[in-house]
Amino acid sequence: MPYQDTKSSDLERFKAIFLLANIPVSEWVAIPCKYTSDGPYWFLAILENGIIEIGWRKRVIQIDWSRTKVRKILSEDNVTKEETYIHAWSNIKTIEYLSLWKKESELIERGEELAAEVSEGLEEPELNQHT
Repeated sequence: MPYQDTKSSDLERFKAIFLLANIPVSEWVAIPCKYTSDGPYWFLAILENGIIEIGWRKRVIQIDWSRTKVRKILSEDNVTKEETYIHAWSNIKTIEYLSLWKKESELIERGEELAAEVSEGLEEPELNQHT
């Protein structure tokens, strides 16, 4: 593969980006480029609450969070984007978008925790039955 030499440098770049976005990654997995058959490796960032796929697509970095619970367009920037992915034109924008993803993910987690607390509070208390 012609891009094989960039595998480690791309991985180090993405590790730094996730670190700056304050997103802990438990494991990194290199996968073939999703854009072209001879492109640079892409990576799966394995998180506690899902997987983010990240990689180069020509001159942009594609960030795909479809394997997480977040479903939201994260930015009004004039870039290619949907509810589960966005294209970043720079490292700074990649950090920005991942930081926005993290905020949304934390809101979802907190909402789930609150819903569980409310649900537990609504359960009928067991009545002491004396026989």
